[in-house]
Amino acid sequence: MFRTSALSCAWTVGFCALAVLIGCIPLVPYEDPSWPEEVLSSTPELPGRPDSAAQVTQPSASSDRPQTTVLQHIEREPNNTWAQAELVAFDGQVQIIGSLAAGVGVKDIDLFDLGPVLAGQRLQAELTSSGGSDVQIGLLDAQGRILAYIDPTSPTAGPGHVDIVLHESSERLYVMIACRSSSISTRDYTAHISLQPDALPSPRPQIVVLAFSGAGSVRIGSRAPVDVPPFDIASVNPAFAGRTEEAIERLMDMVREDYEGLGVEFYRDSDPAAPAEGVTTIYFGTSDTRLLGLADNIDPYNSNPTQSAIIYTDTFSLFNQLNPGFEATIQVLANVASHEAGHLLGLRHTADPEDLMDVTATARQMLADQWFKTSPLHASVLPAGVQDAPAMLAWSVGGSLSPATQLKLEARRKAILPGDPEQDFYIPRSLLADCGCAECDHGDAE
Repeated sequence: MFRTSALSCAWTVGFCALAVLIGCIPLVPYEDPSWPEEVLSSTPELPGRPDSAAQVTQPSASSDRPQTTVLQHIEREPNNTWAQAELVAFDGQVQIIGSLAAGVGVKDIDLFDLGPVLAGQRLQAELTSSGGSDVQIGLLDAQGRILAYIDPTSPTAGPGHVDIVLHESSERLYVMIACRSSSISTRDYTAHISLQPDALPSPRPQIVVLAFSGAGSVRIGSRAPVDVPPFDIASVNPAFAGRTEEAIERLMDMVREDYEGLGVEFYRDSDPAAPAEGVTTIYFGTSDTRLLGLADNIDPYNSNPTQSAIIYTDTFSLFNQLNPGFEATIQVLANVASHEAGHLLGLRHTADPEDLMDVTATARQMLADQWFKTSPLHASVLPAGVQDAPAMLAWSVGGSLSPATQLKLEARRKAILPGDPEQDFYIPRSLLADCGCAECDHGDAE
């Protein structure tokens, strides 16, 4: 849907807007058959361990300290699939040096297996590259679940380095190096990975205020501030004039249901019990010719409890050509609101129309209920791997996400959505995403 996040790329049809600041999404469903099918479809298998690696001695930052010895691993092809992941000798610190081949029709990725990791270990990673800044690094567990990510092309996609504490042990820590573009230039890179003992962090519960009363000079990410008028459902669809209060109450219920069981509390801005400080605010109102929604950034593991997002409610009139009913209209607004909040809690884009973080759904699919689940990462994030949203949210804010009920699943899958299926369409991704890249020409979104 049109979701955007100053950090995250936009959803598909409607979810894209949530990720506006995170990355670019094409105007048509993402298809790239050049990626190895095995990487996209298989589950990682657990190979044996390496028996040797080179060592390099690096000077300490301080001349009066002894030099430190770091294992160095030189990348070797082929290593494009889970089965081909290179076994890396890893004793807590390693430097991986390699290159990504590039050219017309060439999409190279490099996969490395660093062996077992333990809950409570502090994982740090940095990535440097030459020949372009569009090299990405993903850190994934034995199930192929994304744990951390660096995308230098889009600073709003998250920090430019990894510094997290692992919440679960894993038989394998995979390192995936990929490139966002099809540049003809080879990308050389160096990845520094380290692990050290630490304490498992406590969850960071989040308070979210949904603002419907309007506000002046609202700034999301690095975008210019805008004035947000009070929310009016008639601006979405004139047929619902006079039902704004009903729409707000229903929307609040839907968003709360999406996060039920987790350490996230939602308040309406007019609620006298709403805290005034230490909260994230999601504004509802006004329009944008390119967005459904936008968030400040992607905030891994909810490190910052005070952020903002906006749902460009008037832009949702695009859905009216499908003749959606009142419930479906509120549902797509709630889907996008939960998507944007997901970015601010560390979630990235996926490719699963049932998932709230999806960016591949059609307009009709966006009008149906969605929920957080384990789904394949969208190719704009990484060419392989999954995002376990329920687990990541629990790690971030605490609690345990209430699973979608069977009734909800059946309703979602059997729903007769409004409108003629022949009239279904994809909302232009330019409305859903803004990555700050020259190709998208969205302006300074980061």
